[in-house]
Parts: sequence; C-alpha cells; structure tokens
Amino acid sequence: MVEFFDKLKKGLDKGVTAVTVKSKEMLEATQLRSQVKTLQEERLRELEELGSIVYTLHVQGKLSEGMERVQTKCEKVASLDQKLREKAEEIYWVHIKAQEALGAPALPVAVCACGAPVHEGTKFCGGCGKPVEKSGSRPEGGKGTGGGRCPKCAMALAAGTRFCANCGATIETETP
Repeated sequence: MVEFFDKLKKGLDKGVTAVTVKSKEMLEATQLRSQVKTLQEERLRELEELGSIVYTLHVQGKLSEGMERVQTKCEKVASLDQKLREKAEEIYWVHIKAQEALGAPALPVAVCACGAPVHEGTKFCGGCGKPVEKSGSRPEGGKGTGGGRCPKCAMALAAGTRFCANCGATIETETP
C-alpha cells in the first residue's frame, strides 16, 4: 500500500512539474511573440517611411542629396531585423529549456517523408515546406538545401532547410 502511494505521489509530482514547466514556457513564448509582433509592426512603419522618403526625394530630383536620411532609415530597419532575429532565438531557447526541464531531449519527434527532422511544435517541415498536421501525419516532399535564418520571421534554420519550420516561408538558396 505504501508503494502505491509513493508511486501516486511521484506521478502527481511529475504531472505538477510538467504543468508548471509548460505553463512557464507558454507564458514566456507568448510574451516574446507579442514583442516580435510589435517589432514587426515597427519595422513595417519604418519601411513605409523609407519608401516614402526615397520616392519624395526621387520626385524632387534630390535623391543623391537625401542619402543620409535614407541611410539612417536603412540602419533603423537593420536594427529592427537584428532584434527580430534575437527574439526568434529567445523563443527557440525557451522551448529547448522547457524540453530539458522535462527531461526530454530536444530531438526531433518524427521524420518527414522528405527526410527532414520534425520537432515538437513545428508547423511546417523545414525540408519540404509541407504543413505538419497535429494528428501526427507527416508532410511529403523533397530534400532541402538551405540554412541560416528565415528572411520572414528570423528563426534559426538548420542546414538543408528549404522552408521555415516556424512560418512556412520559402528559403532562397544559392545555386552553385
């Protein structure tokens, strides 16, 4: 009988720990995604302003004279791009830390038909770009050849990635 209660207590402790870790992960990821959305909106405003400045200077025939203003705006957009990359990296590490806290390796939970790893929480296959269904079915597709960061959401990409696992964007690759 004592063993039963010990097992029950361990099971409850494990469940409480899992709920606590997952709740913390969800809260942190949601906060970071909110910050990402704000940064994306600010970036869009800056790009619109940049376009307006360039067009106005072009119409006035003063494009070469206004390059300092254009450069300043370009630097602001580049700064926002860097912040977006950092936030995407933070979100990634929030998920990794949660997996580690639960004792689960941050390894793929499945392999796509194209051979690319499919990680927990992945929305799109990083190799072929097909949506990953929650039912556990795997996308179909071909091999990828990307890497680096997603140009749309700035998520870190593994080598061989052709599509972002976070947003599904196509990753442009250089041809040899």
